[in-house]
Parts: sequence; structure tokens; C-alpha cells
Amino acid sequence: MVKCFIVYADDLKGILSPLFFSSQPKNTKGFVELNKIAEINPSRKINNISLNDLVSYVGLPETGDLEIKRILKRPYKEVKGRNIIKKGDILFARIEPSIFNKKYIFIDDLQDNDYALTSTEFYIVKAKENVNPRFLFYMLFTKDVYAQVRGRTTGSTGRRRLDKGVFENLLIPYPDTKIQTHIVELMDNAYEIKNQKETEAQQLLDSIDDYVLEELGIKLPELKDEMCYVIWGDDVKNNRCDAYYYQPKFEEVEEAIKRGTYETKKFNEVAKQLINGLDFRKFSEDGLTYIRVSNINPNSINNEEVRYISPINISKKIHLESGNLLITRKGTFGVAAVVEKNHEEFIISSEIFKIELEQELVNPFFISTWMNSYAQKIIFDRIKTGGIMGHISQEALSNIIIPLPSLQIQNKIANEVKARMQKAEQLQKEAKEVLEEAKERVERIILGEEEDRIQNED
Repeated sequence: MVKCFIVYADDLKGILSPLFFSSQPKNTKGFVELNKIAEINPSRKINNISLNDLVSYVGLPETGDLEIKRILKRPYKEVKGRNIIKKGDILFARIEPSIFNKKYIFIDDLQDNDYALTSTEFYIVKAKENVNPRFLFYMLFTKDVYAQVRGRTTGSTGRRRLDKGVFENLLIPYPDTKIQTHIVELMDNAYEIKNQKETEAQQLLDSIDDYVLEELGIKLPELKDEMCYVIWGDDVKNNRCDAYYYQPKFEEVEEAIKRGTYETKKFNEVAKQLINGLDFRKFSEDGLTYIRVSNINPNSINNEEVRYISPINISKKIHLESGNLLITRKGTFGVAAVVEKNHEEFIISSEIFKIELEQELVNPFFISTWMNSYAQKIIFDRIKTGGIMGHISQEALSNIIIPLPSLQIQNKIANEVKARMQKAEQLQKEAKEVLEEAKERVERIILGEEEDRIQNED
């Protein structure tokens, strides 16, 4: 980004934001204003409808990455006057943070609805005649267009918006129809390959649970919540008087684990030490890496978006060692991962357990895999305490039962799970690369750098 530039008074147009002017494309040849090729919030009406009739509605919470996740039904009187979307439209989120997360959606599926009303925090973009709507959609993600979006939002931090008049005048690359078609084919193909690879990756990850249960000889029964059941006084245990703890499904799962191929042990029989981390609220720009619940993924530690704390003397024995097991205890509880060599300098939050395992008895990655299994998740659901923010106590975790095959079998299971995770990670990486490569090609096409290649491909 240009750090120093001059804007003459005649060019200010009542705007004093340096970011606005620095976001202007350097070369605007072949660009047109958005309102020249699209209608913004086209005027539409619903006929023959009463105020109490239910209508289809899509708000910001009902949308995800490039898609509408669900469509609500709301009384027309609650959403009367909102804009109407139809297939072929583009939804453009105009408010922070969605606008900066590029929450733009091409409407190709309204789930059997002819139309839906939508939030006022979306602009509806309808391509004009002879403009390929998917081409227009893909142009919103280009570097020059996004730079304009980012530079021209206004308002206080956290609630910045893009004004309609500014949005309508964004400069959009607009090549001839042949190149538009080529870009659409290029991007559609990239997204198709990306989706295929991501689907294959997810299938691999989803297969891990069935593989682990099958290897351990554990067959879970069909589970359901009972509305009515009886618990005798002699059956009350662990100082638990809440009805949910005694749902029959929990005992069924524990019995299924015990009936598996291998013996079971209490977790405290393979855990040398179980300790909470430390609670820090004052973070710094650098220092010791501080790991929170959000950094613990099933069988892996996410180093992104970590916090830092100033170096301090810590008397509590929470220094990490390779092979330690980490388990989240609060909020998103029961997620487990193994500490690797590059994690040993990290500090964990008080909402994470650090467990030192008897490594002559167990493979830490096998234990982590079991803790992340569907069967164990059911048990975690049972032993949690608390209301909205459930948590697991040290005592409750210590007393869960786990299947414990020989170290040889544990190693076999751990190695297979690692192989599937690595393959899934590779597929996810390839999916991102395919899309990024296509986006880079689009940028070059817009700059006129691929005309010969396009001619040859045709």
C-alpha cells in the first residue's frame, strides 16, 4: 500500500480519508462503476399476502461461507419492507466484520422457495442484461475491488459499514463477454475441485471414529434420551443428583466399552499427574506463548491466533513436555491433543488440563484419539457439571474408564489415525492451493497478461 501520496483539493469530493484514496485501483482501464452493470437492491413486491402470512427469510446468522445455511419462516409483518432476493442474485454483507470476511453469496439455491426476504445488512446485487452474474460475483473477491471495499467503509470500529452510494460506485473489472465466460469456467472448476478435495478430507476424518471402535471391538447401541426412567437410592453415585447424569444411554455406552475386545482401566491408572494451567487476562505483544481452549483441536494444537504473556516465574508445574496430554476442561470441554517438541515452551490456560502419562503403558496419541472419540464424548457429556458453560473436574476425569489394548495395538491404531489425518491435511492444503491459483490467474487475466493463453485454451 502507498504510504505517502498527494490528493488535490478538486479531487477530494468531500472525502478526507487517506485510506479511501489509497484504495483506488492504479490502472482503471477496463473498469466500470458497479451501478453500470448491476442493480443494487432492485425494487420487488410480493402480491396477495397478509401481514400474518409466513414468508421465507435470510439474515446474517442464516448464512455461512459462500452459502445460505438455512431459510427461516417469519410473519410478513415482522419483515415487511425488507429487500427480496431471487436465484441469480448476489448477497453482499455491508457491515463489519462480515464485510471484511468477504461474506458474499451467489444465490443458486433457495431451498425450493421462489424468493426470500433478507436482512438490511445485505445489499442485493442483480446483474444487468448481458452481464454474467457469476462473473460479477467473482469480481467482488478480486484484490482491487476488495481494496476499495476495505478503504471506503465508514463508522466506528466494530460497526463500520459501506454506504450504498459508495458501493454503487465501486470500480469493477469488466472485460468482454468471452473473458467473462473464461473466468467463470476457471473459478467454477476451481471450486468444484476444492469441494471434492475437502469432501474427501472430511470423509477421512469422519472415518477415524468407526476405525477406532472397530479395532477395539466396541459396538455402540442405538442411543436415545429417555423421557422417563427410575433410579433407586442405591444407584446414586459420585454425589450426582441431577436426572440427566442417570440417562440410561450413559450406562449403555460404558457397558459397551467394557464388553470390547480389550480390558479397561480407570484413567488415573495411566495418568501420573493431572493439573490445571494458569489463568492470565493481561496479554502482551510478545513473550511466552499462551494456549487457550480455542487452540486445542482434536489430536492437534493450533498455533494460530495464540496470545502472549510477559515472562514470569511459574511455581506451578505446568511446563509442557513432549508426550504430555492436554484436555480442555471448560466451554468446549473434552478436546484432547498431544504436546510435541515445538510446544514445550508454551503455557496453558487454567481451562486446560495437563496430564503426564505412564508412557511405558500407553501411547499418548492413542489416548488422545480415544478422548476425541464419539464414545468418550458421550461420557464427557455425562460427567460435566455446570450450566451453560459446562466443565469437567479433575476427579471426574480421573475416574473415567478407557479401553487399554497392548502397546503394540495402541501403536497400530495411533499410526493409522495419524496417516488418515495427514492425508486429510494434504487434501485440505491442495484444496486451498487450487483455489488460490485460480484467483491469481483471474488477477492476471484482468491485467491482460493471459490473452495468449486464453486463445490457446479455446
